[in-house]
Amino acid sequence: MVRRCDEGSRAATLPTPSHSWRTTMKRTTLAAAAAAVIGVVPLALVVTSPAQAASSYSCGGYKATIVGTNGADEIEGTRGRDVIVSLGGSDEIDGNGGNDVICSGYGNDEVEGGTGADLVYAGYGNDDVDGDSGNDRLHGGPGRDELDGGASRDKVYGQDGNDLVEGGAAKDVVSGGKGDDRVYQGSEPDDD
Repeated sequence: MVRRCDEGSRAATLPTPSHSWRTTMKRTTLAAAAAAVIGVVPLALVVTSPAQAASSYSCGGYKATIVGTNGADEIEGTRGRDVIVSLGGSDEIDGNGGNDVICSGYGNDEVEGGTGADLVYAGYGNDDVDGDSGNDRLHGGPGRDELDGGASRDKVYGQDGNDLVEGGAAKDVVSGGKGDDRVYQGSEPDDD
């Protein structure tokens, strides 16, 4: 019982409210919401295509054409130009042909640009990046990266971390960036 005082000294006695309607309401609402979510989720997964998922990611200002997962992936580009975003996990990425743009994500990734003038951004982790053939631009990430421009005229930037930066035999632009780096241009080592 709940006692409530109204006017003056007169006390009115009210019955204790029952909460059974609230319990029933909550159970019904939760069950209806769960049924609605379970019914909608499979439909959303079927409707969403890989192209739609890729369009929400970008690399170097370009819309992604190939997107990895948060696990360890083996990603291979096409013979044409690709924009590859790898996300998480320790991935193996091969740009293949074309002038590719590649952004590796979290994890210790291995990236090979392939033929063409590629633009590669190493992500978090200790990445191993090989520009391969073509006039490439390679950017290290915050980890301890190994960057090798390859045989053509490349621009290789170590960024943060204690990196190993190799230019190759052609006239390259190389920079170790922050950290205690080892920088090689051609066959002669330099310290940065």
